Amino acid sequence: MLDLAQINDIATQAATSVLSRHAVGIHDVTTQEIADHYGKEALEVAIVFSRGTGDRADGDDAADALVAINKALQARQEDRFAFMRFTTEKELEYGDEPEC
Repeated sequence: MLDLAQINDIATQAATSVLSRHAVGIHDVTTQEIADHYGKEALEVAIVFSRGTGDRADGDDAADALVAINKALQARQEDRFAFMRFTTEKELEYGDEPEC
């Protein structure tokens, strides 16, 4: 298994390659270990969009980023599935709940 720092690097690179198509910036990526709904080890990857760029991302971008991250992790023999959530710097600043 990869450590969380390695997973953050992989997730950042994969998500950036997808989201940069629409000039969506990534402010931060954090990862934590979780259990999925079957109790199996999984990962939660939280992507924080840079201020003013989150509204450029759509559902297809989110799905493409999720696929890219999971493929990149699998290529490095990481078997845990990565679930994703997205938020913006503004939401973090104001303590709002992420949109998805």
